[in-house]
Amino acid sequence: MSAHSQTLNPGCVMHSLRSLSLAALTALAWLPAGRAELIHRYSFNESGGTVVNDSVGTAHGVLKGTGAFFDGAGRLYLPGGTPSDAAADVIAGYVDLPNGLISSLNRLTIEAWVTWEGSGSWQRIFDFGTSAGGEDISNGQGNYLFLSPQGPAALRFAVRDPATGTEPTQLTSTAALTVGEPVCITVTYDPATNTARLYSNAVLVASGPAAVALNLINDVNNWLGRSQWGPDGMFAGSYDEFRIHNSALTPVEVAASFVAGPDQPSTDPAVLGPLQAVHLLVPNTVMTESDTQATAATADYANFTGLPLAGVPGVSYTSDNPTVLTVDESGLLTARQPGVANVTLTYQGQTDAVAITVNARQIGLAVAGQLVVDLRAGDVAQDTTIWPNRAVPDGSADFFAVGTPTYVASVEGTGIAGVRFNPTTPATDAYVGPPAPAELTGSSDRSIEVWAFNPSIADEETLVAWSRRGGPAGSNMSFNYGAHATWGAVGHWDSPDMGWSGTPAAGRWHYLVYTYDGLNTAKVYADGILKTTKTLSSPLATHPDFPIRIGAQANTSGTDFDFGQALSGYIALVRVHTGKLSDADVANNFLFGPTLSPPGALQTVRLEVTRPTLYGRRDQGQARVIADYENLKGLDVSGFTKIESSDPTVLAVNAAGTYIAAAVGTAELRATYQGRPVAQVITVAEPPPLALKHRYSFSEAPGSTTVRDSVGGADGILRGNGAEFSGTGTLTLPGGTASTAPADTIAGYVDLPNGLISSLVNVSFEAWVTWNGSGSWQRIFDFGTSSGGEDLSNGQGNYLFLSPAGPTNLRFAARDPLTGGEPTQLTASEPLANGNPVYVAAVYDFTQNQARLYRDGVQVASGPAAVPLAIIQDVNNWLGRSQWPDAMFQGVFDEFRIWQGALTPEQITANFQAGPDMVPEPPVTAPTLAIQRTGNQFTLSWPANATGFVLEAASSLSPPVTWTPVDTSGAVEEGGLKKLSQTAGASAQFYRMRK
Repeated sequence: MSAHSQTLNPGCVMHSLRSLSLAALTALAWLPAGRAELIHRYSFNESGGTVVNDSVGTAHGVLKGTGAFFDGAGRLYLPGGTPSDAAADVIAGYVDLPNGLISSLNRLTIEAWVTWEGSGSWQRIFDFGTSAGGEDISNGQGNYLFLSPQGPAALRFAVRDPATGTEPTQLTSTAALTVGEPVCITVTYDPATNTARLYSNAVLVASGPAAVALNLINDVNNWLGRSQWGPDGMFAGSYDEFRIHNSALTPVEVAASFVAGPDQPSTDPAVLGPLQAVHLLVPNTVMTESDTQATAATADYANFTGLPLAGVPGVSYTSDNPTVLTVDESGLLTARQPGVANVTLTYQGQTDAVAITVNARQIGLAVAGQLVVDLRAGDVAQDTTIWPNRAVPDGSADFFAVGTPTYVASVEGTGIAGVRFNPTTPATDAYVGPPAPAELTGSSDRSIEVWAFNPSIADEETLVAWSRRGGPAGSNMSFNYGAHATWGAVGHWDSPDMGWSGTPAAGRWHYLVYTYDGLNTAKVYADGILKTTKTLSSPLATHPDFPIRIGAQANTSGTDFDFGQALSGYIALVRVHTGKLSDADVANNFLFGPTLSPPGALQTVRLEVTRPTLYGRRDQGQARVIADYENLKGLDVSGFTKIESSDPTVLAVNAAGTYIAAAVGTAELRATYQGRPVAQVITVAEPPPLALKHRYSFSEAPGSTTVRDSVGGADGILRGNGAEFSGTGTLTLPGGTASTAPADTIAGYVDLPNGLISSLVNVSFEAWVTWNGSGSWQRIFDFGTSSGGEDLSNGQGNYLFLSPAGPTNLRFAARDPLTGGEPTQLTASEPLANGNPVYVAAVYDFTQNQARLYRDGVQVASGPAAVPLAIIQDVNNWLGRSQWPDAMFQGVFDEFRIWQGALTPEQITANFQAGPDMVPEPPVTAPTLAIQRTGNQFTLSWPANATGFVLEAASSLSPPVTWTPVDTSGAVEEGGLKKLSQTAGASAQFYRMRK
């Protein structure tokens, strides 16, 4: 049993690691509050060799690969020309910096003076983090921060989230770096303010969120010139200077550092010269009540003009008539009532003012241009064949049913009526209406509002459409509720397509809106909040003379429906306008709900969380702020407030309201909506100990249809045809049909109960099977759901599966419901052999972000465990059947087990050797001992279920060590932990747990 210890000594920073038999230790390390400073500097002044010196810190790098050289005058040249996954003896030269450069920081700034020589996109100026393969491997996935001079077509800085497998930070300039031209690129990244900025020669070129905490980045591949992704080319060009600061520099400091140059590090604003003028930039000087708009502020110095002032201390904004117009500390304007107000920017004695006129807003529901479609679910309660269009009362523009859409008075118990489309496949349900008027085609401005409920979301599900599929780019008009990152929200065709930037959650009503301004900007909103803005390279060119359709798109000729992108959910309301709704219009109409009734007075606000207790680092839950108005209950108003954590070191929370465990402890989630504060305490506990949760030994008598769970009581059911128990401990599945075959003809499989894995944090699967071949993509197990939901195999969805040969070799994979990708794909070097009994195991350790695949006790593949089990909708938990239209499993099951927790390699080996009929007892696992300081007090905490372990203390680890028991009678139990408060003394103290 290994043990960890740290010194407890006021004012002393010390970490130590010891291996003590039968002991688990931890201790306290205190770091002084950090100040902004340059912590690493690489000036490339070496005359030769392979060491790249850090002249400020001690994080010296190593020059690897071939063809790189120092010129002796302060530059390092990298040749490029190979992919990043080339073999070590042929890969182009790059710099390998030490591990842990950024994961120990709370915020950072990176500066690089480089000259790029071109030759392809996706090269890297820097890439800090890891790939799925781990250290020194470039096989993609993983988590990282990178800067590419051209990725995919322009300068890009991006950060990949290990929890979701997505890149919530993607800052992209309007152009790539100029080939052969020296440039200073600066990145600032501050999760505390959720702000990332990208500068080129100190000019701000892009900004966005900083949603991923740096301590979540596993930075073991800290590279200059090489990518975490294998196919990406190595950087071709030269480095003059590379710096890392432990703070997010302000725009003024960024400009000062640029002006000071690569040879004289300085962030002193004095190098910019005297401040000469400031400028307040207001896009629209005429606003409407309730509208908001962002402004920009710049400063002109003697040595630098047009410097952005966003985030610069000392900048202030004032309105001389706040009853008409208010302005916040960031320069955001909010129109309050009709009138005129002057907004003034002030910075270091310089001012600039702009006059704003506020016009009155029409009271009630906002309409943009003319309302041409107004469909409400209640109007088809008696007859679903015709959906009356209230926008044209004479009936000449009504919509007519295709297939059999149905009316539901209360959709899934929500109390809201909806029209149900396509509950089963193949899809046949839709409505067709009048031809789209000229005001909705070509490049005309337009808006679409839909209240929709989607139980399970496929890549592309159509809400409202006109025009036709088939192109050219920008010619189709399809507003969607789908999961695809590129076209899940809007199908304009080709590059103008749009995603949701985070698909609205399934199983809830959402107010979804699309707007287009008639020029080059399209937007989509969810629940009143802007989700995605798309700047088009040219105006839309929507085909004219095609009908408006609900629930499905037109085919490529426009003569009929194409149900390949049909909706499989409910619609309560559709409104189509010939003008563009503003941000304030969308927020206003959201409060009227799907019945378009005035909301009335706000009554209550609450903060709802999916999981009040998280288990282990990276575990997560979802928080929402819910408002009840007099006439509208349960409105999700999360987008109109900010959910924050009282202690980000324990619990992080992103802009979407997902809260993520960072360390054991407690923290409070907090938010305020319309002046009403709400809060919820979240506890982070240690992951539950390893335990066998379910065991299926297939010992039933022939003819039985029950598959007994001898450990957890989660008995399964034998479904389909041809499956047979031997009576001696095996189950034979015949295979021979597709997973989509009808219930009366589908080959036999095991249907296990719902919810087996979604309640776990980490999971391990073991199976003793004999596979009899006959095709790839069969499933040993597949736990989750398809897009069609329970009992359907139509693909997409989310799941964990194990295939004996998928696509050609043994594969374990997990699909993310948020991104629609499979960030976990572990593929062995060969398939299972036909006709041979084999032991296979898949370990999914989400806490450590590691998945491992074993065959006969030997590890055959590994990769990330990126998808939280809590977001897997495991309603199809099958042995022998796939969520996709794949072949059914043909072979024999001898034993199948599900463990809570991650089996170690040693335990895998022991279980394989013991065989299917014996379950070895899991070894005793040392509990984790945590320590947290507040002032002169500190708290020791350990799992409450750590029975048989004793807390001991020692004043020194020098032999002979004397350990004495600690009185724990005063410990309190909280969130699954025992907690003992102590007072720090003047000397070091070590603690351990011993059995």
